[in-house]
Amino acid sequence: MSNFKRSDFFNCKPIPNILKKTRMYSAGILPYQIGENEKIYFLVGKDQQGTWSDFGGKCEIQDFNNIKETASREFFEESLNAVIDLNTTREMLKNEKNYNLIVSTTISGNPYYMFILRVPMLPDTCRDRFKKTLQYLQHIKAEYNCLEKTDIKWVSMDTIIHCLDNPEYEEILGWPLRKVFRTTMINNQKKLEEIKNQVFNLNII
Repeated sequence: MSNFKRSDFFNCKPIPNILKKTRMYSAGILPYQIGENEKIYFLVGKDQQGTWSDFGGKCEIQDFNNIKETASREFFEESLNAVIDLNTTREMLKNEKNYNLIVSTTISGNPYYMFILRVPMLPDTCRDRFKKTLQYLQHIKAEYNCLEKTDIKWVSMDTIIHCLDNPEYEEILGWPLRKVFRTTMINNQKKLEEIKNQVFNLNII
């Protein structure tokens, strides 16, 4: 049995015990890109329960109550560093033009900050890297919290909207959504329309 821990894989540094979280929140990233057909695609992850959502989670002490740091770390961890590296994500979030921010709530009622971030679209390579890393972690029997996602895929915004409009489409189209993710997206469909308009305006300039 391996003693492999998440901190081994992600090279986390020890945090002094005197540091304490001053507030509870969660944060994450919903990556997106524009395909050759000029449609918007989201990158989503499949969890252990078989539902799809963004990449996010609770704040930790090493985040120093910085929502962008929490979002960057969670994306890095849950995507197994298969899309873009941690420092690149941090740099991209420094520029507000790179993302749209949704503020929602978690199941427990704490704030949830979801950054809809445009990233390079790597339809095959990022999923291949994810699967190879996942297989390695499974092989060495890594801790369960190293294996939060079991797959990642690009899905069109149109497909997500269909699933939001009618839950039956989740089964028909094969995209069962995580409940809290579904609620967040339903409550922020106006923001999705804003993103579509931004993309449309960019493409006609």
